[in-house]
Amino acid sequence: MLMNRFKPFIINYIMKLYIDNMNMKMIDIGELTKYIIQKIHMVELYSEDGIYIIENGTHMRKLNIHDGKVHKKKNYISSINIVIDESIIKKDKVVVSHIPNKYTERQYERILYRLRDRSPLRLIIEHVQNVVCNCYFQLVEKHAAYSEADIESILIKEDIEEFNDLMKYKGNT
Repeated sequence: MLMNRFKPFIINYIMKLYIDNMNMKMIDIGELTKYIIQKIHMVELYSEDGIYIIENGTHMRKLNIHDGKVHKKKNYISSINIVIDESIIKKDKVVVSHIPNKYTERQYERILYRLRDRSPLRLIIEHVQNVVCNCYFQLVEKHAAYSEADIESILIKEDIEEFNDLMKYKGNT
């Protein structure tokens, strides 16, 4: 059967936009609470066989990472530089039924925020025991890659600036 030779994937994690050199200790998430759209308890398993992920205690799936170009845009907003990571992470559609014998486990909470119902921009903050360990933006309802027009959209820039204001993030001062 020819169809079985190809693994079906779910594109789950698309390109990310980071604020360059963001100091995670300088983020205040208190004003973001009303913009939460989803909370996900994440478990990542790192093994010789690959990386596996379990979201909210259901269905373990293998991740397939396609490294992409990483580049910086200077003065993207005011004096804020961003880093664009064009890597794509795909989850196998096939649910894995066993845990590899040897693995390293990482648990954290991923919180997704959106300013408005139809906004294509979301803020993702990941934390371990209430300590922020990762913070980035993604455009959703897009394919795996953004166009330059998407990234340079004044509406996207305004939303990123508004999220920065809500986080009271003023940079590494």
